[in-house]
This record gives sequence, C-alpha cells and structure tokens, in this order.
Amino acid sequence: MPTAETLLWRHVILHTKNSWLHGDERGFRDRHHRIHSTGDSKNTPPKIEHEGLRRWSQNRAGDPVLLSKDLRPLIVKAFVDRLMKESFEVLTTTCSETHVHCLSKIPSDLPTTKDLIGRCKRNACGAVHNILRGPFWSAGGSYKPIRNYDHHKNAYDYITTDQEPGTFVWTFKAEEYWME
Repeated sequence: MPTAETLLWRHVILHTKNSWLHGDERGFRDRHHRIHSTGDSKNTPPKIEHEGLRRWSQNRAGDPVLLSKDLRPLIVKAFVDRLMKESFEVLTTTCSETHVHCLSKIPSDLPTTKDLIGRCKRNACGAVHNILRGPFWSAGGSYKPIRNYDHHKNAYDYITTDQEPGTFVWTFKAEEYWME
C-alpha cells in the first residue's frame, strides 16, 4: 500500500471499446500527439478534418461497445468496491453509455495507477460478465492529476453534475442518482 506522500487525487476517465476513435468528429489525439485535431470535445474541429482517418478507423474498429442502463450501476459499484478494497479514497464515480469518470486519491506513480485501474476495470467486467461477455474497455485511459483545491472542486462538480442524461452517479456521501 502506498504511503500518503505517494498518493494524489486523480480524475480518471475511461472509455468503452471503439467509442472514441482516431479521427473522431469530437476531436482526438493519438499517443504522443503525433496526429491530433484542431479541436476538442467542447470546440469540435471542422467535420471534414481527418475525414479519411475517421472512415478508416470506423471500418477497422467495428461498432462501439455501449453500456445499457441496467449495467451502469453494477459497473460503478464494482469499480468503487475495488478501489475501496485496496484502501483508496473515492469521492465520486459515474458511468454513462460509453465512459466512466472517477475522482479518487490513488498512487502518484503512473504505472502503479494504471495497474490499479486495470484491476478496477477487470472487477467491473466480472460484475457484468453474465450480461456483457468479454472485455469492453478501450485500452488506456486518462489519469489527470488534480493540481489544487479549485481544480479538485471543478472536477468533482463536473463529474457529479455535468454528464449526459442517463449517466449513473455514485458519491462518497452515499448518494446514487441518474443524470436527467
């Protein structure tokens, strides 16, 4: 178990397979930013930008994995349970049709964090394996370190109030609710 000095708050973002591909109209970056769009999810790039890459990625990848509403609470609870079982503090976790957000105090060492989140992903897969077969997560994820109090508050508020309708939300206050 890492010591308190080796932990930090992180905003973890994970996607399901094929839900955000290279060339995506919402914007994208590949590993090490070798190719990236001019926009992002809030300021989308022009539709024609990387159109060929988008078509190629969609043809190659197949359909995105979509998480049905009945699976979302199970995924969140399994994800949170794994973090808590390993004695990590969790403030909130959400699950939508295509992604998960989590705000947790976890290792500052990125490889250790990735291993931990991998165990959380496996636990979530195990929780729904009777309904959704096989792994459904995309590779990797985003593990944004929280810089200061304002960033922490903004991340918490974003995760708990600014998700799309149909997102299941869990908080440390023993709250569970759906975004409408």
